[in-house]
Amino acid sequence: MICQPIAGGVTEVNGPGLRDGAGEGGRAVAAARRSDCQVTRQPVAIGCAGEIDDEMVSDTEGSPPRWLNQTEGDAWRSFTLMQLQLFALLGRELTACGLSYQDYGVLADLSDRPDNRARFTDLGHQLGWEKSRVSHHTARMERRGLVRRVRCETDLRGAFVEMTDEGRAAIAAAAPSHVAVVRRQFIDLLSPIQLHTLAEISRTVLDRLPDQ
Repeated sequence: MICQPIAGGVTEVNGPGLRDGAGEGGRAVAAARRSDCQVTRQPVAIGCAGEIDDEMVSDTEGSPPRWLNQTEGDAWRSFTLMQLQLFALLGRELTACGLSYQDYGVLADLSDRPDNRARFTDLGHQLGWEKSRVSHHTARMERRGLVRRVRCETDLRGAFVEMTDEGRAAIAAAAPSHVAVVRRQFIDLLSPIQLHTLAEISRTVLDRLPDQ
């Protein structure tokens, strides 16, 4: 829920509203999404029904939520939809090369580091993963021979995850088709100015994200 819901559970979307009831509402939402319809009254949370007002919800500080307006909501929904669909497409393409999107992210990060190795905490910070997820995922990759765990000589409690020769071969085989999809479905669709603006936007957000 990111936009302000309308009390009463009725939301007009190019005609009849989405009324209470998961079945009917779900079908109407699906139809609305398929037709790329526009909200005709005010931004709403898709799937929200029933009477909701600012007194029933609050942010982490107990203040009324700052609902997104139409422009903000359109920007956020477009970004998240683009991200989800791009990652799904890239994941399908990588599956044909025997890698998942997450595998590729690990190998790509390690390939950019000295000695192709990183501490688990550093790798998790770069990928936005918790330590347990890094540990579990790299353990699965280790069983496939793509990475290995290496003890830190200066810290007996520490360890590195290091890319193996098999991992290097895997990312070398997958990279050409991967970058072709990235270029065709993203880079080549944007002008140099748009790419520069996107890089600035990304750095602005990344610089303000909390540490894992």
